[in-house]
Amino acid sequence: MLGPFYRENPPVLPKGASTIQKHYDNEETAYYEGYIRDAAGNGIAGVTLDVWEDAPNGIYENLDPDQPEYNLRGRFETDENGHYSFVAVRPVPYPIPDTETAGELLRYMGHHPYRPGHMHFIISKDGYRQLISQIYDGDSKWLDDDSVFAVKDSLIGTFKPAPETLGTDLHFEFDFVLKADAAAQAVAAE
Repeated sequence: MLGPFYRENPPVLPKGASTIQKHYDNEETAYYEGYIRDAAGNGIAGVTLDVWEDAPNGIYENLDPDQPEYNLRGRFETDENGHYSFVAVRPVPYPIPDTETAGELLRYMGHHPYRPGHMHFIISKDGYRQLISQIYDGDSKWLDDDSVFAVKDSLIGTFKPAPETLGTDLHFEFDFVLKADAAAQAVAAE
């Protein structure tokens, strides 16, 4: 699910850099890391990851004039082992806009407009199928009844206290698997 808050051309940042441009009193900083692997379990080098999330006030920067441009957004690349890392904040739950048609539909269904805390990813590399996904905070409210029904058990992770060496409040580890695209599979089969 891409969602309406994606922005093209986020800042290209070095591995391990921070997406945080504005701090909040209630924020919890988090070191995100993991591996991008192929179907055989091998790390994939040079994979591009676009990441974005809402701020601790529950608003994405493109809807909040008080946030700097591209706050909590970035583009990263995996290293030679397929490892990625970046610093961001723990995402918070927020309501989707519910004054238009989507809100009318939710109200008709007797459903609330809230999303659980999540980080967005677009993961891509030539020769592989692009993956658009979200990872969810396992301690977030609304996991069982997300307003857009996007939560899957396999996308839920756990924030843990970060070791002092990371310089953040929390640590979140999550791995992804990219599948070869059909053209790459056909060439491999020949």
